[in-house]
Amino acid sequence: MREAMQRISEGLVARRHHVTVATTYHPQRDSKVLNGVTIEQFDVHGRWTRGYRGEVRRYQEFVRSFDCDVMMNYAAQQWSADLVFPLLDRLTCVKVFVPCGYSALYNWKWWLYFRRLPSVLRRYDHIVYLSDNYRDKQFGDRNGIKHFSVIGNGASDEEFLNPKSGFRTEYGITTSLMFLCVSNYGPGKNQKMVLRAYQQANVPDSTLVFIGSELNDYANRLQYLVNGQNNTIRLLAHVPREKVIAAYHEADLFLFGSVVECFPLVIIEAMASRTPFISTDVGCVRSLPGGVVVYSVEEMANVIRRLADKGREWQLLSNAGREAWEQRYRWEKIVDQYEALYLRLFEERRMHKVR
Repeated sequence: MREAMQRISEGLVARRHHVTVATTYHPQRDSKVLNGVTIEQFDVHGRWTRGYRGEVRRYQEFVRSFDCDVMMNYAAQQWSADLVFPLLDRLTCVKVFVPCGYSALYNWKWWLYFRRLPSVLRRYDHIVYLSDNYRDKQFGDRNGIKHFSVIGNGASDEEFLNPKSGFRTEYGITTSLMFLCVSNYGPGKNQKMVLRAYQQANVPDSTLVFIGSELNDYANRLQYLVNGQNNTIRLLAHVPREKVIAAYHEADLFLFGSVVECFPLVIIEAMASRTPFISTDVGCVRSLPGGVVVYSVEEMANVIRRLADKGREWQLLSNAGREAWEQRYRWEKIVDQYEALYLRLFEERRMHKVR
C-alpha cells in the first residue's frame, strides 16, 4: 500500500496537481514535503474491532475542513479510511474509495463492519477495485454497487525498463539458479510453503532467497526449518531497494505462497523483470500472465522442477509477463487512469453544481 500511494501521489504531482497525503505519524519522518507530495501526520492507533486512540479528533477535523477537490481513501479496515466514514455526508469534495480487498471479510469479529459497509460505499462518488475478480468487487456486486472502476497496481519504469545487477555478487550467490521470494515474514505470506516446495523440488545448483523487511519470530522458525542448508537457502532483511530490484532481474523464478492478498505488487514486479512466477491462487494472481498458479506444496515443487531448465515454457511465461507489464501495469499508465477518473468526477460534480 505504501508503494502504491507513493507512486500514485508522486505521479499526480508530476502532472502538476497538488497532493496531500494524510498518514500515520513516524518519528523518523523529518519533512512535510517528499518529492513534491505534502505529508500530514497523525498519531492514531487501533482498529475498528478494538477502538481507536490518539489524535482521532484532530484527524477527523483535518479531513472535514481540508479544502480539496478530490479525496481518495486507500484500503478499508484501517483508521485513515474507517474514521472518514462518519464524515462522508458532510464532505463536499469528490469522494473516491479504494477498498484493497477486504482481508477480514470472513472474520466474524468484523461482521457488523461489513453489514454496514454497503451503505458507506453508496455514499462515495466512486469505488476503485484493484482487480475485477476479487472479494471486494464480488462484495460490491452482491450489494448493487455500480459506480466503480478497475485500476490495478504497477511497477516503475526506472526500476524495470532496463536490467539491473549486483545482487548475486553482493550476497555471495554462486549457484547457477536463484529462486526468489519477496514478502514480509509472517504466516499470512506463508514462506513456509515456499521453503517446503523448494526442499521437495531438490533442484541442484540452486539457491532460494527470501527477502523481507525484518527477521522476526516467523523468520527464526523458518531458519530452524532450513536445518543446515544455509548455503542454498538465504533469509535476508533490510535489503536496499536497489538490491531488491537487482534480485528480481537476476532471479530465475519468483515463488509466492501468500494466503491473503488483493493485488500483490511483488507479482507485477516479477512480471516486469521477465521472471516467471509460481504462486498460490491468491487475490487476482490467477488473472495475471507470466506465471503458474498452484494449490499445494507438491504442485509448487513439481512446477519448480518443470521450469528450472528455463526451456520453452519458461520463455513463454517470461515474455507474457513482461508484455502485460509494458501494456497495462506500468505506473505511468496506472496514474493516467487515476488522473482521468479524478478529472471526470470533478467535472461531473462541477456541472451538477451549475445545473
